[in-house]
Amino acid sequence: MKLRSVFSLAIFFLCLQSGFAMEQKAEPAKAKVKLDKVEMDWGFSYFRLNGYRDSLEPRVAFIKRKSRYSEVIEYSWRPMEIYAMPHKERIDRIRCLFNRYYFSGPRKLIFYGFGVGGNIVLFNDRLKDWAKTRGISLRDGVLGTGRLFVGYKLRDFTFLKKTYPVVVRVDGHFSQDYKFGGELGRAGTRLDLSEIRLGLNFSIE
Repeated sequence: MKLRSVFSLAIFFLCLQSGFAMEQKAEPAKAKVKLDKVEMDWGFSYFRLNGYRDSLEPRVAFIKRKSRYSEVIEYSWRPMEIYAMPHKERIDRIRCLFNRYYFSGPRKLIFYGFGVGGNIVLFNDRLKDWAKTRGISLRDGVLGTGRLFVGYKLRDFTFLKKTYPVVVRVDGHFSQDYKFGGELGRAGTRLDLSEIRLGLNFSIE
């Protein structure tokens, strides 16, 4: 898949956001919830995986809250630089997800839900050239992915007059491995796209 096609796919997902019901950004606890208003939330997480250099994973989400549930369209980009490569050869994983959130409990402190979408896997030109010298033909591609999550809001945290939720959550993403067709140094022969994370976050999205 050419990079231009990937950008077109991302723009297509962005255009769909106005038709989806989505979750609102974090607001002070006493603020009135504004329904049916699209908001944008962004952030980043720390990425670590054997065979790749540590990096940050930025994300952006488009959110709207409904009376019974919330929905979020979320995009994240993970630049994955492979260890022991001569010219910082890299794999880019772009994840696009449509999520539905439900809230439970007397104060709606528990949230859970699911998501569906796709993983776009891109190999930079230097990595493709390196692979050709070893008889490996790398092709960009897309694999479907699913998501399940559950979490609990612990408290609100205020910073610079803005209030954020502090939540503990378990987040699972499930997808097929992306096979390379050969061994790419310390990255091995495939990219594992499934993961389960447990941790603290400053956003429910």
